[in-house]
Amino acid sequence: MANLAPYTPEGWDAPLVISAGGSSEPRAGEDVYVSWAVANTPGTRVDGRFFIDLLFDGVTVWRWTNDLLPARGYVDISGWPDLHRLTPIEPGPHTLTLVIDPTDLIAESDETDNRLDTEVVWLPPEAALPLPATRERLPDLAPYTPTGWTDPVAASSSEDGGGGPLSVDAPARVLAAFTNSGAASTGLNIWAHLYLDDVLVDVSVSPGLLMGDSTRRLRVEDLRERIAISPGEHTLRLVIDPTGLVAESDESNNVYEERLAWAAGSLPSKRAATTDTAPAYPEPPSLPNLVPAWKFGWDGPIVVSRERGTSLDSAPVLGRAAYVDLAVANLSTVQPTHPFSVDLYFDDLKVSSFRFSTDSPASAETLLDWEGLTDAVEPTEGPHLLRLVIDPENAVDESNEADNTFEKSVTWRREPSTPPQPTTYSEDELRWMLRDLRGLVDLRQPAFRPGGPDHREDVLRVAEAGYFLLTGRSMKDERLTVLLLPSEEYAAWVDEDFARSFAVTDESDYAALIRSREMMKEHALGLKTRRRGQVAVVVDAGQDVDAAINSLVHELGHAIQDFVNPGQTEEIPSLPLQGLREAQAHQFQRAFWLKLEEFTGLNLLAYPDIGPFRAYVAEQVYAVLRDATSSEHRLAILIQWAALMKEAELDTLRTELLTNGRLDADSSRALFDYLASIPVDQVATKVEQWVTGAAFEAGAIVGIGIGRLLPEGDVDVEGPPGLRSTKLLMP
Repeated sequence: MANLAPYTPEGWDAPLVISAGGSSEPRAGEDVYVSWAVANTPGTRVDGRFFIDLLFDGVTVWRWTNDLLPARGYVDISGWPDLHRLTPIEPGPHTLTLVIDPTDLIAESDETDNRLDTEVVWLPPEAALPLPATRERLPDLAPYTPTGWTDPVAASSSEDGGGGPLSVDAPARVLAAFTNSGAASTGLNIWAHLYLDDVLVDVSVSPGLLMGDSTRRLRVEDLRERIAISPGEHTLRLVIDPTGLVAESDESNNVYEERLAWAAGSLPSKRAATTDTAPAYPEPPSLPNLVPAWKFGWDGPIVVSRERGTSLDSAPVLGRAAYVDLAVANLSTVQPTHPFSVDLYFDDLKVSSFRFSTDSPASAETLLDWEGLTDAVEPTEGPHLLRLVIDPENAVDESNEADNTFEKSVTWRREPSTPPQPTTYSEDELRWMLRDLRGLVDLRQPAFRPGGPDHREDVLRVAEAGYFLLTGRSMKDERLTVLLLPSEEYAAWVDEDFARSFAVTDESDYAALIRSREMMKEHALGLKTRRRGQVAVVVDAGQDVDAAINSLVHELGHAIQDFVNPGQTEEIPSLPLQGLREAQAHQFQRAFWLKLEEFTGLNLLAYPDIGPFRAYVAEQVYAVLRDATSSEHRLAILIQWAALMKEAELDTLRTELLTNGRLDADSSRALFDYLASIPVDQVATKVEQWVTGAAFEAGAIVGIGIGRLLPEGDVDVEGPPGLRSTKLLMP
């Protein structure tokens, strides 16, 4: 039988030796070197795997793996230099422990000689060590339950890790996850230990972790290869940062335990889930559905104006002509087989009837600048009710006969009304609107969740101030509706918006429409669409305040594009067009945050120059190149850089980028304006010209992004996770 035990090679003082670089005894803060040796004393050859652990004051700091050891042979490590990098060491006595075969994988003739303890005294440093920088904001490493998991630690006999019964006669795959829920990222290595019944079975390391990010990985492919498991209940324990290398805001939440039962024998086959979670297809329309139409840019299905050709309301004046516009649409793919009547009423008096017909789904049919109203009636000063009634004779069978009417109150005046003055803000008013910007950006609370604080007015206030600083206009003066809805209402709003699309879409396209709807609800936290003649921006208020502001600003970028170049919105979607529109929204976001920084003097987008951020920039840039042909969001980032590098009209901006490593707020706005102005018939050609060969710019993009990171000591308050890409990945 084999027997593993500590061994003292020739010329060594002991099986476990600790030496210092140039001094006889180790000193705190200086390099120290560990050597050890383990022998297989007379017996049989060891062919199986076993582990050798080094403990510092009872906590494992390193594990070595050995797969072969001949009889009378030994294995050693000489001058291992990493101890001081794996655990803090204070002056004074400490115990180093060598543990051989800690999981009892090898049957031995003597199981009592597998441990060696050595006490070592660390002297104080010869010179006082610099005090570590104290920070108010620290990371917080804690167990984390990823989507689809039931717990942070899970054991399963299935490849998907989905849980289920366990058997000592079947593989046991163990997964674990943790997150950084603190207020700062860390670039330090994060060690994690996994125990079964207090026996260490796995050691893993993550190279730092960004704030708000999580790590999840397969810790052990088959637990039986690490330790013998008997039938019955066992405890799996995850310990994060076991040696305390990472200073955290909460050191009490680094451990998670899960009690699990192992049976004996084979396991029943795991049956596939039978629950059908696929969204139901709507019933396609079988009849027309005539409705009052809200054309984009109109003030409603009825418009009354003092002027021709506006499609916007203006209070009519007594004794002067009033011009009436009407709009009707068929909200169905089934077309009426013949024309139909539309009646117009003035204070319950029918003043005229018109003949309409519709040619295509959702396309509004209109009557423009009808001036017969004041010939049919003589309005008096004050409000009057105009009513539109579609198909009053019910000549067209419809799927819904209850939505054929629209009413509007119109006020006649003696003199033309004075147009409202645009909203303006003084510098002091803007500073008051942004008075708590830092606190709001740092607030880790939803903008609104039922039963919790409501920060939606704060989100709107910050967005309004930034919009005004960037555009010189108020959101209140735009043809714009902004809604911040609780998550459930947001999802319902998306469903309702898509319901209108289903009504006017051929059934053969329903599958694609359903995919778009479900993707929107699952991944998109904001939506820009058209509603009631205006642009509508809807944002999920269930996200944190900083993310809600950012989502709103992103959609406002889409809104401005719709104001200045509606053709890009009305064109049939394609990847180049969608990528271009996302590029515009990205640049509007960047310009917004830079303008707020410029105005307030705050550094809202500060990120430290640590390994995880460098890796983030490189990984994201290469993901852009990999996925740009399939993802409009990846393509959007590529478009921004490629357009700057290749478009002659952007020479000045390109020079600024290459000189300063970034565009300032005004230049970002200029890039947005350029991208938003591109005629829709040039989009595909320009995007192809820009992105062809853009891979040659990847190294430069990574270099510029990393160059925006700040020395770690200069970052007192790290920027929010949701704004990393705005700061580091966009020109």
